[in-house]
Amino acid sequence: MNGVSVVSLRGTWREMGRHQFIRQAGVTHIFLPAALAAIMAEDYDIRGILVFAAGEKLHNFRPYCPGNILINSYGSTETSGVLSKQIHGDEARILVGKPFSNTKVRIVDGELRPLPPGEAGELLVSNAFMAHRYYKQPESIADKWATLDGVCWYRTGDRAKSTKEGDIELLGRIDGMIKLRGFRIETGEVEAQVANAVSRLGRSDVKQNAVVLKTVGGTDYLCCYYEAEKELDVPTVKEEIAKYLTEYMIPDIWVRLDALPRNTNGKVMRTELPQPKREREQVIGALDSEVLARLVYTAADVLGTERLISPDDRFTDLGGTSLTAMKYTALLREQGIKVTTAQVLQLNALRDIAAACRSAFLTAGIISRWPGAKRPEGLALTWNPSGRWHTTGRSFPAS
Repeated sequence: MNGVSVVSLRGTWREMGRHQFIRQAGVTHIFLPAALAAIMAEDYDIRGILVFAAGEKLHNFRPYCPGNILINSYGSTETSGVLSKQIHGDEARILVGKPFSNTKVRIVDGELRPLPPGEAGELLVSNAFMAHRYYKQPESIADKWATLDGVCWYRTGDRAKSTKEGDIELLGRIDGMIKLRGFRIETGEVEAQVANAVSRLGRSDVKQNAVVLKTVGGTDYLCCYYEAEKELDVPTVKEEIAKYLTEYMIPDIWVRLDALPRNTNGKVMRTELPQPKREREQVIGALDSEVLARLVYTAADVLGTERLISPDDRFTDLGGTSLTAMKYTALLREQGIKVTTAQVLQLNALRDIAAACRSAFLTAGIISRWPGAKRPEGLALTWNPSGRWHTTGRSFPAS
């Protein structure tokens, strides 16, 4: 693609809204992380705009309208983009398509032998413009590149299989490296820092930890499972880890287990680690306004937290990220509460976010107080098939 204008998303788009800015600027092509692209396709009419999803695995989505199409792309820094496929939403499985005309791909087993369609193995890529080594790292050649039948191949480390039609389906990583929000993370490095942190904090009862990628409520999270007698003080551990790891490498969800699942050889079986629970039975503290109540319950829905939520909790401490903040604000808009992603991340505390919303809308008569001085504490929540949490036997008061 050449000869086109590039539109920079500066401060203006935050004020007028992302979708309105894109339409007003006449944008025709957008490159986004896969999770953000899926949100765009679910929340807005993007017909006529080519939205390329890349950087991480694309999860299925429900399009806002039938014409919303994403271009699911695959590539790496070493090879550039090499695969793509149109995704309309609600497919039985998400594929990344066939290789471009100037690219060859191959699925191989552990001995680098080609595998037939349908069998899973490591994805190899070869093209004329790929890198053949890392700068000043000659030892990396043996690990990341292989010569087969006189052709140099880049070993992606991604587990994949091909269909009979030649499309490629990604299945995850074959090693300890994962991709989260476009970043590559070596889980072994994170596990080592967690072990060091709990040791420095005097928690000798923490025997081992395992860091994996889990999908909760449609969003990928870095999860740390640890074997211990009692719960960790997670904020303190995260603060200690932050001295050595960048923010995106710090686990979002922490799960204590009496014992990590192991095979007969004592190796941790990562695929057997339980899915983080979505147990949200109570909200702690008085919810003295409709806005605050909606903010708290919607946060519980979006973040899938298993702990009790307080109005004074911070969005990021509950596992919130920039991507989940976008989902959060979209759900709040459906309830008539306008708050930006930037406000959620900057204010962070749910009570402070509610105060900002109330100050903006009290004059419009949209926000009403709960009857009485306080709303009763500890209201139970129930789940309904529409995918939302509601208070038992209560509804939000009319405005």
